[in-house]
Amino acid sequence: MSKSVVNPHSYLRKTILIISIFMLSVVLMLYKLFPSREIPALRQIRNFGANPSNLEMYLYVPDGLPLGIKPPVLVAIHWCTGSGPVFFSNTEYRELADKFKFVVVYPSVTRTYGNRCYDVGGSDSLVHGAGGDSLGIVSMVKYVVVNLGADQERVYVTGLSASMSTQMMLGAYPEVFKAGSAFAGVPFSCMKPYDEPESLWQEKCATGNKRLTPAEWGDLVRGAYPEYIGLRPRVQLWHGTEDDVVYFNNHIEATKQWIDVLCLNATGRIVDFPQINWERSSFKDKDGNIVLQTISVIGVGHNVLVNGMALHVIKFFGLDQSDGNI
Repeated sequence: MSKSVVNPHSYLRKTILIISIFMLSVVLMLYKLFPSREIPALRQIRNFGANPSNLEMYLYVPDGLPLGIKPPVLVAIHWCTGSGPVFFSNTEYRELADKFKFVVVYPSVTRTYGNRCYDVGGSDSLVHGAGGDSLGIVSMVKYVVVNLGADQERVYVTGLSASMSTQMMLGAYPEVFKAGSAFAGVPFSCMKPYDEPESLWQEKCATGNKRLTPAEWGDLVRGAYPEYIGLRPRVQLWHGTEDDVVYFNNHIEATKQWIDVLCLNATGRIVDFPQINWERSSFKDKDGNIVLQTISVIGVGHNVLVNGMALHVIKFFGLDQSDGNI
């Protein structure tokens, strides 16, 4: 009687198959126990409402928004030459939205002239309800409130360089925004009129040589929406002392403007240094709440927004579940 001979190649194939099936089952079990987490995508929203200047709207909605709670909204405005997706990829607001559960709107300029800056000196943008970039951005906010059930009482705005449009939004639409934080910006209406119609730029303003009294600056804000009698948004201003694009004196002039608009005591500031080269001045209203905060970043130029600063913005807004009095 002959003995059966085991084919070593067949035996090896069977062994490999058994091991492969075992490894696959392990992988599937681990996936069920520890599912991978995909990062939510930045979505472009079309047909979001009135949009006179043909802005694009991009929206980031983090996973895990609490059920039954209206999420706050942050409008994050890109710098000149930038775009909404670039601002999304190169700032910390997405990570902070994931952590603190707010939605982020990223407007994006489409015009080909003016270095893709926002129109912060145009008459339409500077007047409530008149049109321009400011109306398009407000339409984005309304879209999120209606379609996502976002909290219209907790809408905030921030940006860099073209963040002069942050102050544009606070001045033209004070009823929409609870607070704003501007990096390397200019006072409301400072860029009006432009040196050239399509330059979106005024050199006198940019170099910090447009100087008005606090009341004159304040009148420009009040004139944007003369009928408004409600509460004004809280304001945070950041500026590098060595800025040679939007000069530091704009920080001083903007501070004068908002002290007047918010009816604050210019001598009542509280000064501290959160970091060795950050001189922070906080101004309180009659109820003891910080409504204006200015941060001079000593020895820094135009690219003032660096990692870590966005968290201070979020804390000022109270989006970290604090009261904003930092």
